[in-house]
Amino acid sequence: MRHIYMAVDLGSTMIDSCLIDAEDKDVLAQRSTKNPQRLYGSDVINRILTVKRDISFLVKMRDQTVAAIVELLQEMLEDTKKQVEHTEREHELVKLDAVAITGNTTMISILLGYDISDMGEAPFPTTLHGSVIVPGQELFTKEQMAVVEEEYPEIIEEDCNVFLSGCSSAFLGGDVIAGVMHIEKSRNTEVPERYMFLDLGTNGEMVLKDGERYLATSTACGPAFEGCARKQHAYGNSLLEAIALGRRLEKIHANGTLAEEFLDSGIVIHGIHINSEILQSIMLAKAAVYAGIKCLLKTAGLHARDIDKVYIAGGFGFYLNARDAIDLGMLPQDFMDKLEVVGNASLAGATDLLIHGPLSRDFEVYREKLQVIDLTQTEGFQDSLIDACSFVRLT
Repeated sequence: MRHIYMAVDLGSTMIDSCLIDAEDKDVLAQRSTKNPQRLYGSDVINRILTVKRDISFLVKMRDQTVAAIVELLQEMLEDTKKQVEHTEREHELVKLDAVAITGNTTMISILLGYDISDMGEAPFPTTLHGSVIVPGQELFTKEQMAVVEEEYPEIIEEDCNVFLSGCSSAFLGGDVIAGVMHIEKSRNTEVPERYMFLDLGTNGEMVLKDGERYLATSTACGPAFEGCARKQHAYGNSLLEAIALGRRLEKIHANGTLAEEFLDSGIVIHGIHINSEILQSIMLAKAAVYAGIKCLLKTAGLHARDIDKVYIAGGFGFYLNARDAIDLGMLPQDFMDKLEVVGNASLAGATDLLIHGPLSRDFEVYREKLQVIDLTQTEGFQDSLIDACSFVRLT
C-alpha cells in the first residue's frame, strides 16, 4: 500500500499543488490550475463584494474550489501511475494520509465556508485566525471524490486530516507565514539576522525580520501588474521589462508619460502595447510596493542598506528582473545583489508541514511572531508613495 500527502497553495489566481510520498518524502507529481473563483472577481476585494451582494455565491466559490483541488489530485495520481507502470508498485492501493492547504485569508475563509462579506471594509474583520484542521472526508465529500474513487477506492483514510492555514490579519494570510517558515526552517542555507521576504503575487505582502522582530504588511499591487499584463497576453514581469527598456531608450519619461510622438498611439516594446493608462497603473502599483518596504524599514529604524538578504516569492516575483525593478523604483537600489528568488514558498511551506509535522505547531509559532503594520496608519506612508511615483532609481 502506498501512502501519500497532498500540499496545496490556494492562490487568488492560481492553485498550485504537489503529491508527496509519505514514506520517503519525495515529491511524486506537481500540477497547477487557474482558480475557478476568478469567475466571481479578478481579485479578493471583488470576490468579497460578490459575496456581499449575494451570500449564495460563497457556497458556489467553495464548491468550485474544492472541485478544482480534487481535479488536481486526480491528475497527479494519473501522473504517478504512469511512473510505476510495469513495476511491482503498479497495482498498489493508494491512501491519502494528510493534506496541507496554505493561502491568503480570503481563500482559506472561502474554503471553510466563513462569511467574508465584511472583510473588504474597515476594520477588515475576519473569522479566521488560527489554523484549522478538518477531517479529509468532511472537506472532500463522497460526491466530490466519486470520479477519483472509481480508480482509487476509499483513497481518503479515515484519519486523514486537512490543515488549513491561519492568518495574521485579513490581508496577511497563511501563504506568507508558510513562506517565512520555509525560509527559516527548511532550507540548507544560513538565514541572516536581517532580511525581507516579499511575496509578489496577486497581492503584495512583505515581512521584515530584524533579530527577534517580524514586521509584516501588505500592499495592493498585484492586480495592476497582472491585470495590465493579461490584456497584453503577457506576464507582469514582461511588462516591467518593456517599461524599463522604454525608459532606457528615452521613449518613456521618468514621470510616467510617453514621449510626445507616442502620446496618442502608445508604443509597442517587445510585442507589448504600452499606453498612458498602463503606465500610470503600473507606476501606482510599484510605488505601493516601494512605500510598503520603506515604511517597514522606518518602523524598524533601519535603512535598505541594513538588510542582508531579500527573498522574492510569488508568481509575479518568480521571473522578476532585479535591475528592472530597481531601475523603475519598485525596490530600493540598495537591494541590488541581495535578491534571491525562492519560487512558490507558500507551497514549499505546505510541503514542509506534511513532511516534518506535526501539522500546525511550527506554523502557529510563526503566525504569532508576525506583528502586522497598518500602512494607512503609518507616518510617512503617503509621502513614500508620492516619492515613488516616478520611474527612477530610489534609495
